[in-house]
Amino acid sequence: MVGDRTVLVVDDEPAAAEALARQLEVLGHPVEVFYDAAGALARLEAGLRPMAVVVDVLMPGVDGHELVDSVRAMGLELPIVYASGNPEFDDAVAALRNGAVDFLVKPVNRVDLRDALRRVEARLGRPSGAGVSAPPGSLPPVDIGAAGAEAPHPGPGAQRSEREQSIVRRAKGGELTLPVPLGTVRRVMALSDGARVDTDAVFDLIEADPLLSRAIMRLAEMGGGRAGGARSAREALARVGARRALSNAVTVCMRSTYDADHPGLKQQLGVLWLVHFLTAVLAQAIAEERGEPFADQAHTMALFMAVGEVGAFQAAIQLFGATLGPDPVPEVARLVRGTHVEVGDALLAAWKLPQRYRDLARGYAADVPPGQALGDGLTTVCRLARRVVVASLGVAPLVPVPPRTDAERALERSLGDARLGELMREAMARGKRSLLAR
Repeated sequence: MVGDRTVLVVDDEPAAAEALARQLEVLGHPVEVFYDAAGALARLEAGLRPMAVVVDVLMPGVDGHELVDSVRAMGLELPIVYASGNPEFDDAVAALRNGAVDFLVKPVNRVDLRDALRRVEARLGRPSGAGVSAPPGSLPPVDIGAAGAEAPHPGPGAQRSEREQSIVRRAKGGELTLPVPLGTVRRVMALSDGARVDTDAVFDLIEADPLLSRAIMRLAEMGGGRAGGARSAREALARVGARRALSNAVTVCMRSTYDADHPGLKQQLGVLWLVHFLTAVLAQAIAEERGEPFADQAHTMALFMAVGEVGAFQAAIQLFGATLGPDPVPEVARLVRGTHVEVGDALLAAWKLPQRYRDLARGYAADVPPGQALGDGLTTVCRLARRVVVASLGVAPLVPVPPRTDAERALERSLGDARLGELMREAMARGKRSLLAR
């Protein structure tokens, strides 16, 4: 017999496990604590059926991922909440693939824990005190080779639903607001759009923004070697380099757009960030491999390439969040597919970004006839990077990946599958801590 709201906590650190147990009890949940996977699995085999399992990632012997695999092998589809004191990129990807409800960073904040449990209740179909009405869901794997065969998104002249028309009107009328510091974005673009970067101007920009200052210090620390151990933002900038600092600034600015209060769609925005962020990191790596003169710009271009997708997603939430129904993901996906091109174009026009960024947003999922070119070399790099990321992660993009262009095929052949795989693994390693930065 198990209480309906019992939560199972598995953490090899007694202090951390007991802290979690106390918070769960305050939130009204009976708790059973185990300090290793073996004890937890034995308890489950004995009949425990908890409302959820909160599991530490790094544990000696059987780690958190292996524990979850064992739980699944027992035929138990229990909601899983991961927790980690040292979040790694690979762990976040594994949690995503395992269908985790949430991935919390220790020490766990009680508000984050409460929100995670509300998502658990939503997934289980139970009413919660916060009025959660939609399960978070998860994106299913997709066969990348067949992605281009999905129904194409409607073009500007296609018949649109009233909801799609509302999203496009909102974007073109300047009414779609995303939490992006537009002044900072414009200054970053002005500084990065050229052969020479004014390092002093970059420093002035970063010094004036505490969020960017912290980010550049973290970037220097992550770099290790000569980039590590910086004592000031100016020293960090000098060691990291102005161009890389600018691409990092764009990442920081864009990260805040991938969040929402809607409990049923918050996780999907996390998936979008995972795909878009990794695409940006991989695009830069491919551009560097090819010797592109402005490889750092590939990172920025890849993020802006996807701005229509996240913009349309946010517009759907802002306009229809209260009426999306019990399973909101499919409807939002349709709205995004039908509007992301014009939303991206409208947003980048409002932000006064260079024309090539608007062209890239329009070509994000364009089906290009054989022999026809699409943008410049960096456009090809960004599209190929997105294809590789989607295939590697095994998640279905809201906007289908289009068939390869001739230029993508040529670039793919020149790099080879083995090298592309290596670059993808390197990109995951480079981005593992940035991914979880909020």
